Amino acid sequence: MEWRRTQPTSSRPAGIDGGLEFPRAVRFGRDYWLSRCVGFHVDWPTDGRGTVEEVRFGSRHDRPDTLVVRAGGRLRPRRLLVPAEAVDSLSPRERRISLGSDPDSWAEP
Repeated sequence: MEWRRTQPTSSRPAGIDGGLEFPRAVRFGRDYWLSRCVGFHVDWPTDGRGTVEEVRFGSRHDRPDTLVVRAGGRLRPRRLLVPAEAVDSLSPRERRISLGSDPDSWAEP
């Protein structure tokens, strides 16, 4: 029995001219990590600490508008709505976010 190749000898599939191209470069910048920061620890200037509990999108699908941060202890926890613009620094490796100001006025109603 003899086997014969029925596929074209070209390495490219039929009908494709050239290589695949993505519409834009994939970047792992600030917006990417803000969109995926649930569980990150949050610090602010007055020794406050919290954890990102939720990320809320509003105006865009690729960048969050608000981070929901759970702050306080077990006895008296509170949820803060932190605008994404308030994030001063972000470290994905350490899973940590630092805010530039105190979030006292951002408590959720």
